[in-house]
Amino acid sequence: MRSDSYTLPGQERRDHPDLTAFASYTGIEGHARLARGRWPRAAGGGEVEAALPSAAAQWIRVGVGDVLTLRGRIDTDDVVRVRVVGLFDATRPEEYFWQGDRLITTGADVRWTVLPDLRHVDAGEIGPLGDRAARGSAAFQGAGGGGQVTVVTSLPELADEVGEAVQVAWHRGPGHARPCPAGAGERPCRCLAGTRGGPG
Repeated sequence: MRSDSYTLPGQERRDHPDLTAFASYTGIEGHARLARGRWPRAAGGGEVEAALPSAAAQWIRVGVGDVLTLRGRIDTDDVVRVRVVGLFDATRPEEYFWQGDRLITTGADVRWTVLPDLRHVDAGEIGPLGDRAARGSAAFQGAGGGGQVTVVTSLPELADEVGEAVQVAWHRGPGHARPCPAGAGERPCRCLAGTRGGPG
């Protein structure tokens, strides 16, 4: 289980700050070894105890005993004081338990959110746009210089749904044509409209 993202201390005013998150692993003691300190316990006094992957601790330059004040990236009123009580290393980083979590195995994970500009996409281009998005993972993998690249997108499915909605509108004729016919067409059209203004 992973929490929402929190901004690292001192980066609250940046447009693109480095982020971190809390994760809970049941039975972590069987899959990792403590490098320093101890495993977290329930704490009082307004603090949360946490153990960090050694690589992540080195990346953000913290150690056992440090206290970090983290502010939510989305909900900026969500403020958490975290006391680092331990550092750990994954025994076998490649095993399924970690599910390829690069924050655990390498200490850093780089992510981009890409929103397509659909203002100039004609109806006939919706299908090809979805096809290009479906091939995006291979394209990014080839440009990754050997690094691990994962592309997560629902654009191909969304393009299919919108394309079907457009076909329904055309089939009904000019007197009935509208961009979002009732039913299946409404949700994808709302989703597309929501991406046009850029990040919220």
